[in-house]
Amino acid sequence: MKLRLKGNSIRLRLQRSEVARLQDEKVVSDATEFPGGPPLCYAIHVDPAVASVAIRYASERIELRVPVARATAWFAADEVTLAETLTLENGEKLLVVVEKDFKCLHAATMDDESDAFENPSAKSNH
Repeated sequence: MKLRLKGNSIRLRLQRSEVARLQDEKVVSDATEFPGGPPLCYAIHVDPAVASVAIRYASERIELRVPVARATAWFAADEVTLAETLTLENGEKLLVVVEKDFKCLHAATMDDESDAFENPSAKSNH
């Protein structure tokens, strides 16, 4: 799972096997380790107890909870992005995006793309 943070936005990109695991096991997680400190852990849960997308950060852990209905729609083959804008306690907005990770079309990448989804734009080039 890829994690991208920029300002008040967080984006998680999942490969095929991670989407399948989320669908089957209702959770997928990953972590980034740092020298001399605890890892930053991040997880997505399909949670029947939540009515809307919720996110929490505590104890070096980011936990995103997605309602079952939203997750089920996102699992559909043609659904690429699950996005929600949340209002923070201070009135600011936080954009939360979960995407299926597609193979790159043009730029060389250092990422292993063997488990990435086929890029729909690649089909239109044939």
